[in-house]
Amino acid sequence: MRVIIIDDEKNARETVKGILSMLAEDIDVVAEAEGVKSGCLAIEKHLPDLVFLDIRMKDGTGFDMLRQLTYSDFSLVFLTAHDEYALEAFRFSAIDYLLKPIDPDELLSTLHRARKQNHNQKQLMEILLQNMEKINSPSRKIVLKSSDTIHLVCSENIIHCESNDNYTRFFIKDKKPVLISQSLKSFDEMLSPLGFLRIHQSHLINLAHISKIDRKNGFHVEMSDGTTISVAVRKKDLLLKRLEEL
Repeated sequence: MRVIIIDDEKNARETVKGILSMLAEDIDVVAEAEGVKSGCLAIEKHLPDLVFLDIRMKDGTGFDMLRQLTYSDFSLVFLTAHDEYALEAFRFSAIDYLLKPIDPDELLSTLHRARKQNHNQKQLMEILLQNMEKINSPSRKIVLKSSDTIHLVCSENIIHCESNDNYTRFFIKDKKPVLISQSLKSFDEMLSPLGFLRIHQSHLINLAHISKIDRKNGFHVEMSDGTTISVAVRKKDLLLKRLEEL
């Protein structure tokens, strides 16, 4: 695996390089770079399989660099101190990241995912850049990776999500349900700021897709796709309050 490390801190580059040398024998760090310009040149010259990229560098950001590339057929891992807005965009776009200081176990897990990566990386990067431009928008594109397909879905078209053990089933407007190997909890954290509410241990719903509330036979909501979902007792008041705020 041909790797490039781009970070304006030499110590950070050395740390990643050192951990990689200890964790994997088949890693070849073909180049290092300290900024946007030198990073672009290194990538276009070496055509890497994997790039570790810092967000903030002296001559611009990692996002600036991605916009300038002509070659983007590589797995991407961002290196960052805590950056709330960037991390949110990474999660929606299914882009890997590592928080500084780098944890060797986290890097190993990231490396494992990169080896298995078989999706269109250019497409994922395009979605990332779009989401970065829509930080304050109520609608985002979300990347959902099933075992053999990548689904690009507008958050406003997600009707509801259902937990299925460690999987989550997405019910999407005018599409067949999609099963994703990720817990409902992770999607709850991601989608709640966009008008979603977990009304039951197993159900996360888009409030904009509620078509009816039934208070007679227990407390249920009917969604725009006709699905009826029971509301947990402790979630009733919160649901009514959130609906009033719409």
